[in-house]
Amino acid sequence: MTKYPCIMRLDHSESVRDLVSTLRYPSLVLRHCFVIGYLVAASLFSVSSSTGTETSANTEYPAAIRSVLECTKPLTKARGNRMPLLLWPVHAGVVSDQATQEAIIRDLDARGMAMIATWHPGNREKSLDDALRIARIQKRLGLPVYVNAISCMYAFYNGEASTAHLDNQGKPFFDPSITGNKIGCPFRIRHRYAELTEQVAFFVRGYQEAKVPLDFVFGDWEVDGPLEVNRAWEAARRCQVCRENIAEIDTFEAFQKAVRIERSKATKECYARPVLREYPQALIGNYGVYPHDGYRPAGTLPPVVRRFPLDRLHVRHAGRLSVGPWLSLVRLSLCGLSLDLQHAPGRFQRGCSHA
Repeated sequence: MTKYPCIMRLDHSESVRDLVSTLRYPSLVLRHCFVIGYLVAASLFSVSSSTGTETSANTEYPAAIRSVLECTKPLTKARGNRMPLLLWPVHAGVVSDQATQEAIIRDLDARGMAMIATWHPGNREKSLDDALRIARIQKRLGLPVYVNAISCMYAFYNGEASTAHLDNQGKPFFDPSITGNKIGCPFRIRHRYAELTEQVAFFVRGYQEAKVPLDFVFGDWEVDGPLEVNRAWEAARRCQVCRENIAEIDTFEAFQKAVRIERSKATKECYARPVLREYPQALIGNYGVYPHDGYRPAGTLPPVVRRFPLDRLHVRHAGRLSVGPWLSLVRLSLCGLSLDLQHAPGRFQRGCSHA
């Protein structure tokens, strides 16, 4: 049976039924809401009729969970060892009542979906308590433990002058062409590593102390950290620190390589390593930022690429766009990641996926 990895975006106004109906088309990219998971044959995941399932979802469940359950049916065949669907709306399924939480997890699993815990460094004690409650139930039921760690990777560039580019007079400045207007020098974030690493390590320690597994961690670290898009190259050529660290800075490939190496170091040290040190078998990845074969599907480039150097873009077969020679620059081994979260079939796997 063919399995397809998918990372999709769905507008919040769309119903869950519409979401499920799109899952047969793994290249479809919609908006605002991620769905991460494996596609299986239609017989394994069927959409209910407009009247919903035979029984209504528990009224004690959060509204988003009721919508998911009412618009889907239980699997007609066992999921086996295939990964479940990870649907963004289930983040709203965190409840304080133990019995209700277990019922939600069981109902989702019956439909081939997983409950996802979220790590929030800004409210870490409560976030950890909620996450561990979910993990303990998943462990007891023999289900894998899934975590959204998006918040843990923000932000290396916190707006402080210590992270900014420096002009010839030593005056700090940021790149205004990238969302947030606070992207600074790729070589001036090392002092931020300790804080960002601890944002991940705190939760990992909590899981270790609770003796619960950690199977799947995903992030969405995008508009932060060293970047080469928009006018980043222009800003780097104005920066005395960048010029000191990139000998051939007037060559875009040299600039891109240097920036991607710094980004990979940050990813490995602050995000991947704290997890894999304690859970070496965990799958850990980052959405949409690392196209390991140097290409990604047409139409999926983020807005920050709109002013990407046009001579670095060209169309390869099946409408896939080249976004520079990243194959040799951003390998999973360098980033420390174990997942390649890409749209193309066969990319969702452990270990390096490049040729």
